[in-house]
Formats: sequence, structure tokens, C-alpha cells
Amino acid sequence: MLTTNPKINFTHEGTAMAVTPDYINAQIAKMKTYTLLLLKSGPNRGNYTNDELNNLQAGHLKHIFEMKLSGKLSIVGPLLSNGNLRGIGIFNASEEEVTQLMAEDPSVKAGLLTVETHPWLGLPGDALPE
Repeated sequence: MLTTNPKINFTHEGTAMAVTPDYINAQIAKMKTYTLLLLKSGPNRGNYTNDELNNLQAGHLKHIFEMKLSGKLSIVGPLLSNGNLRGIGIFNASEEEVTQLMAEDPSVKAGLLTVETHPWLGLPGDALPE
């Protein structure tokens, strides 16, 4: 709980707002546990033909969008850098359920991607800007 903090004033969508300890504590009280998914390069990356990779990617994307439509996967996307970390997601599901869901992903099954999960606190209703 935050008890002391200087008041910070700002304008949001034309409305004057103040970030006070009461405001911060109210936001913290609304937080909920979600599961953060980190998709990393797997051990079999580089072991498939282009046709095989295209088929695996199509299956991976189908699986991802099915989870989005089910309401389990809230935010997802690939990283644009070419490092070991390939993508992230935020699930409205337990770590155990996310691990089970991702075990069915064709790219995970094929060893192109590995799965790492972490509990994550977020504010319900947060969204990416359009």
C-alpha cells in the first residue's frame, strides 16, 4: 500500500486527473494474476525445409488464433528482433493450463519453439492502443 507520494497531475482524454496514493492503491487492488508466455527458439530450429516451416507456421498461427477466440489468450505477438526470444503472450489462464495449451502447438511439438511461463500481475481491461 502506498501512503506517501507527491500528487502528480495530468490530462487524459481531456479530463484532468491526479495520481494520488488513493488512486494508486485503488489500481493495485484491481490487479489480477495472468500468465506471461515467452516463446523462445527451440532445439530443432534450422532442421526443416521451407515447405515444412510454412506448414508448421500455418499450424502455429491457427493454434494461436483459436486460443485468442476462446478468450484464453489476450495479447500475443512475435518479436521483430532476430534473437532467441521469438514471441510473447498474456493468457487469462493458469501457468499449468498455458503449458498444456502450448504443448499442443505444432511449432512447440516440432521443437521450433520452447515455452517459458511466468505469473504476471496486470489490470483487467488494459488493452493495446489501436
